[in-house]
Formats: sequence, structure tokens, C-alpha cells
Amino acid sequence: MDLTLVNIASKTTYDGKVVNTLSTVGIYSLAACLEAAGLTLDFREYFLDFEKTPEQELSDADKFFSGSEGIVAIGCHAIHLPFTVKAVQRLKRAFPNKTVILGGIGPSIVAKPLMEKFPEIDLIVIGEAEVSLPLAVRALLDGGKGLEKIGGLVMRRDGKVFDTGPMPHVADLDSLPLPAYKYLDLERYPQPMAMSARGCPFGCPFCSISAYWKGKIRFRSAAKMLEELQVLEGMGVKSVFFADPCFMFEKARLLEFIKAAGSLKMDFKCYGRLDLLKDEMCRLLASARFKTVFYGLETGSDAVLKEIKGGFSVKQGLEQVKATRPYFERVEVSLMWGFPFETLDDLKRTLEAHDYLKNTLDCVPQLTWFQPFANTRYFNEYKDTLMKPGELSAIYDRGKGREQVLSTLRGKNAGLYDYTISLRSVIGHAHVYSMASDIIDANPLLFSDFYRYRTPDLEKKIELVNAIVPS
Repeated sequence: MDLTLVNIASKTTYDGKVVNTLSTVGIYSLAACLEAAGLTLDFREYFLDFEKTPEQELSDADKFFSGSEGIVAIGCHAIHLPFTVKAVQRLKRAFPNKTVILGGIGPSIVAKPLMEKFPEIDLIVIGEAEVSLPLAVRALLDGGKGLEKIGGLVMRRDGKVFDTGPMPHVADLDSLPLPAYKYLDLERYPQPMAMSARGCPFGCPFCSISAYWKGKIRFRSAAKMLEELQVLEGMGVKSVFFADPCFMFEKARLLEFIKAAGSLKMDFKCYGRLDLLKDEMCRLLASARFKTVFYGLETGSDAVLKEIKGGFSVKQGLEQVKATRPYFERVEVSLMWGFPFETLDDLKRTLEAHDYLKNTLDCVPQLTWFQPFANTRYFNEYKDTLMKPGELSAIYDRGKGREQVLSTLRGKNAGLYDYTISLRSVIGHAHVYSMASDIIDANPLLFSDFYRYRTPDLEKKIELVNAIVPS
């Protein structure tokens, strides 16, 4: 084999209950492009198991990587990045001649300082890797010749870390091969992700998507989307989540897809924008078996909403959720708290919105603590206020995190509705921190996912939030 391609993911269950059903799609697209380039790969997924001890997890990771090829390419999200670095350090101590490549949104947005801090990382592929990763692997197999001429890389040469300049985006997404779903484990991921577009024009100051993708939106055709879904349906998939924020864009393309989707026997979930999704579109989506829609209201405070988004008021947003609620079996709504400029009264308005969404509209609100993501506008503005909430948060204490999560999963209200996003965050962060606290504590700007911005009245806020969901 030419390389080992690894996806770092999380175990999909905790205490016997499902806390995640979604796959990532990027790693399967990379696998397809590597194979299309004539490269042979050993594909693996490592699932962090929150119920293992830190020592057992790291030992199991050692065994997992020990039989890897000479080139090891690893993709991960920000939450998994500290564990990935720890695993790579141990891998390089045992096998110093292996070449380690990192990619994905976690390493990409901190690529250069990450490599400067951790010499065990040999190469980072920034952003889209369908073109640059196969080229980089070919160059490495040829002794590294011409590696610095490939765009989209951060690399090391003569002890110095430098980037090789941008790699142009894939202009025609239809030109990419279909994701290599032969590697998809449907027992773990009964609801695979798909992407209908890349990019986002809104540039929300807190969101890492625009920082990661950059550039204008690029769309896949309805025909290509249908072709991919037919492959998944042939594998027995019953439900797919369109995970891109621009699924509602280009109405003509969407109408073409909805018409074509009538031939499929599967359900769908997608993101919806409160300022775009109207009754006519809801009717069309419902007719094509879109059962779930996810909205990003983000706050119940007009003052906060004006700062982070603008364009509509909280009342207008809630009215839109109410108007579109009858069309879908399940409506999820994102709400965040802990903004640097959020007052205690702002949070109370958010909790009021939460209760209205849950109790009156029968929605599934996802209440999460606002997380700092590197290279976003808010990160650049507020990074000097990063702090560790310490004993106020469950993410730094495995025992406390487990206690809080189990109280939610087993408590008197268990099963009424779920907080999968917040639960996954507490479970995942607490487990990773238990293994990598030293590098997390020493590098807040690299692992900002494990920090929070200072916010007024934090203790009072946490008391209110913890009555609903662990923080």
C-alpha cells in the first residue's frame, strides 16, 4: 500500500445510548481521489471511546497505528486535534521514519503554528485536499521531489516551516469522483452526510466554515447529487443529511433535485436558513421526504442576534420556525450562550426562546456553550479573553463530565428530547482533555476548542444552563 488514510472519529454510543449517527463525507471523497490517482491505500477509522481510561485509549491508539504504512495521512476535527497530536508523537517515537500528514478542519485553521510547535508533524494539507493530497503523496513516494511546488501545503524544510501558497479550489465539484462509500461503516453511521455545495457567503463572525472554505460558493449539480444518493440507497441507506449550509441556494437546482429525488426511497435532513426557507420551499421539501431541518437561530436576545447575524429579529425568527414547523417531523434549532458581549438578561431571553421552541413548538433546541474557533473574526477580536472555566465546566473532569452526561441520559426527562450536540461536546472534550491536558493548557491558541471567552456573570449563567444541559 502507498499510504494509510485515517479518519479520527468518536464512538457513536455512550452508556449504551446513541449520541451520534452521522458520518463525515470528506474522508471518503479523499479516498476516492487517492484511488483515482492510482494510489493504493489502507483505509482506517479510529473511534475514540469515551468509556476507556486515558491510558487504555492511548495504548489502543499505539496498536492501531503500529501496522500503518510509511506515509500516514490523518484527518480530524478540532475536538480530536489534541489527541491526534499525542498519538502522532507516540507514533513517531516508535517509528521515526514514518511520514505523518494531517488534514481536515482541525489542523487546517492552525496549520503553520501547529507544525512549528510539534515537529512530529511532517506536513499539513490546508482546506480542500482532493487535488493536493494525491500530488503530495506521489511526491513523497518519489523522495519528496517537487513537494514545495504543490499548493495548499504547510511543510518543513531545513528546520523551517513554510506554506507553499494556495491551491486553487476545485471549480467544478462534479468533476470529483463519487466518495468511496465502500469504506463507510453503516452500522456505526446509519445516516451518512452528503454535501451539495462548498463555501458560504455569509461570513458569520463566529463560524469556522467560511474561514475553512474561503472563496465563493461552488455547487454540485442535481444530477451528480442524485447519482451519489443512488449509490447510498443501493447500500441500504435509509436517511441522508445534507451538511452544507447552502443547500437552499440556487432554487432552480434545488427544484431539479427535488423532482429527481422522487425516485429514491430515503429520507433527508438539511440545514435551513430562517431568512430563506418559506412555505413554498417547505412544501416542496416535505414532498421529497425531507423529514428534519436544522435552523441556526443562535440566541433569544435581539441585541446578541444583531451583533452576530442581523437581518431579522428573534421574534421574526421564532415566527418563521412556527410557520415552517408543520412541514417537518423534526425541527432542530441551534442556540448558543456565553458570548463575550452577552449579558445575564441576554441569556435569560435565550432560555425563554429555548422553552418556547421545546414546549410550545415541539422543536429540538440544541443549547451549547459558544466555542472559540481559530481564524474567525471573533477569535481575532477576543482571543485575549480566552480562559478555562475550570471547575465550572465538566469538560476538564472526566468524572464530573460522566456524572452530568449520565444524569441527562438516565434522568427523569431522558428520552423526552435530546441534546446530542452538547452531550457530544462534554463527553468528547472531557475524554480528550484527560489525555492531552499538558499540550492543551500550554497552547490555548492552537486548541481554542477547549477554551471559552470570558463572559459576564459566568457562574450565574452556568447555574441556569446546567438546569437544562451539561456544560
